[in-house]
Amino acid sequence: MGLGMALLSAALMAAMHVEVLLANRRTPPAAGDGMAWVTGAFVVAIVALIATTAWRFRVPRGARR
Repeated sequence: MGLGMALLSAALMAAMHVEVLLANRRTPPAAGDGMAWVTGAFVVAIVALIATTAWRFRVPRGARR
């Protein structure tokens, strides 16, 4: 899980860096739709990581708590 989170964070930073570079090449400098897509994809990936972790560590039915 830690490796997955690290890879997602590194990918987010790299994608945001590329988006900032592309935004600064425009005249006048302006952000495009790419930043929203990158952030949305990151949020979806984090939710999937959390759901997978919660599913993996769930309490089985019939188990004593």
